[in-house]
Amino acid sequence: MLKLKAPDSYYTLSAQDKAQICNGMGAKDSLISSFIPNTFYGLDMTECGNIHDYMYHIGKTEDDKNDADRTFLSNMIKTINAKSRNGFMRWIRRSRAMKYYTAVAEAGNTAYWAGKKPH
Repeated sequence: MLKLKAPDSYYTLSAQDKAQICNGMGAKDSLISSFIPNTFYGLDMTECGNIHDYMYHIGKTEDDKNDADRTFLSNMIKTINAKSRNGFMRWIRRSRAMKYYTAVAEAGNTAYWAGKKPH
C-alpha cells in the first residue's frame, strides 16, 4: 500500500473524526465541492484530498497552510507516479494535479482560515 506524507495524528484518526474533517477534493461543506472530482482520469485521489483537509484543519499559521498545499501536491504526484501505467496518463494526471494545487495555493485561504484568526 502506498504511504502518503501526513502528520502522524492523521493516521490515528477515528473513522468518525475523519468523516467530520475530511471529504476528499474540495472544501468541506462547500456547495461547489460536489462538482470537484476525486479522480484524475480514473485514478482515485481522495486520500490526497483527505490529508490536505486534515492539515488545513489542524494548521494555525500561513506556513502551515503552505506546508499543507505543498504536501498535497507531493502526495498527488507520488500517487500518480506509483499508479499510472504509462507516460501519457502520468503526464495528463500531473497536469490535473497542478491545477488542483494552484487552486488551493491561490484560492484556499477562505477554507484554511475558516474559524481561525489569521496571523
